[in-house]
Amino acid sequence: MRCGDASIILVAIVLASIFAVTITILPGNVEAATLFVGGSGPGNYTAIQSAIDNATPGDTIHVYSGTYYENVRVYKYLSLIGEDRNTTIVDGNGLYDVVKVTADWVNISSFTIRNSGTDWMDGGISLEYAQNCSIRNNTLLENEIGVVSRFSNNTSFLDNNVSGRDYYGIYLASSNNNVIVNNIISSESQSYSIYVAGSHNATVINNTISGRDLGIFLSGSESSRILMNVMIDNGIYVGGRIEHWNTHTIDSSNTVNGKPVIYWKNANGGTIPPGAGEVILANCTNVVVENLNLSEGSIGILFGFSSDSTIRNNTITSQTWASFELWNCYNITVTENNISRNGIIQVSESNNTEFADNELFSNSGFFIFDSTNITISNNSISQGGAINVYDHGGNATILNNTISYCFASGISLYGLANTTV
Repeated sequence: MRCGDASIILVAIVLASIFAVTITILPGNVEAATLFVGGSGPGNYTAIQSAIDNATPGDTIHVYSGTYYENVRVYKYLSLIGEDRNTTIVDGNGLYDVVKVTADWVNISSFTIRNSGTDWMDGGISLEYAQNCSIRNNTLLENEIGVVSRFSNNTSFLDNNVSGRDYYGIYLASSNNNVIVNNIISSESQSYSIYVAGSHNATVINNTISGRDLGIFLSGSESSRILMNVMIDNGIYVGGRIEHWNTHTIDSSNTVNGKPVIYWKNANGGTIPPGAGEVILANCTNVVVENLNLSEGSIGILFGFSSDSTIRNNTITSQTWASFELWNCYNITVTENNISRNGIIQVSESNNTEFADNELFSNSGFFIFDSTNITISNNSISQGGAINVYDHGGNATILNNTISYCFASGISLYGLANTTV
């Protein structure tokens, strides 16, 4: 199956998904009240946590503009709403999660949430075992993770702006059926914008992602729907078992630097159309990837569980992650490509792969892991990482390559058998 331009069915999916995340209905409470924090009204609370502690499940807490230096813990279902996302600020003092949610049916909207702790998994907003929540129209900045969801299902992340030092923008861990729509995620740090780990049925639509190492990372996850995302200087990465590769819907409405992402799954035969910004093959055979110009993304070409295919005569430059990677592939021919500026070629657990007549320049090189029957011949490698082969299962042939001005040994072999150099 090949995913082309959005069809009527995909448009229906998009509309249904956006509609689904715009409404979160709390369980009924006919006596629900609104509590106020800040401002000058009589009886208003001075701290958000005090209002939460005194609220009844189902209440709404309205927070007036101001800066609140506290670590907020939401442990009952309610709505937490700021007066204005730009002027209603919750600052975590550089400690722990700024806002931690451990209850179902929580709405958080219209805040700036900043300055979490710096420990692993400290977040601007952290959801843990919290279902059916809505995180909407917030600004998250200077947090270790913008939003982290752990073991939390059926939650929507809509219209948020995530920036700053975040190592992850939005992180889903073991969280299913979540929707990430219309967010703007940007950072100058080397990190992940949207990380979906062990989380199934994620819907990621119409996000703008810039200035990141990896835009959308799908790790050990199934059946994601990735549509209409704009990625600037990054891209999409897939990892895991075969079902983590070939069960997604990744449409060509996704773009890398204005060029479409081409994701084919379970395809037999064909040539990738010209003008692609990134190519992902999942469980494909007899496919040709040729004459593409791929630059300034996360990864140019990504193959998983694919065979009998050719990567030929492509120009791949300045990818932050790798020029291309092969995972669990066999009978792949890589020839006559021009690869430069961090042009790493990585091969893992793949067999019968041939690299011939490629030119690698400027911090580029081969990295081969746990693979057999590898041939690397007649390549030109200069000012790069040369040829590195690790834990090779057998029958490596490395012949007639021209290697110059590399920052490490020209050829490095580790734990090999039956190698010809």
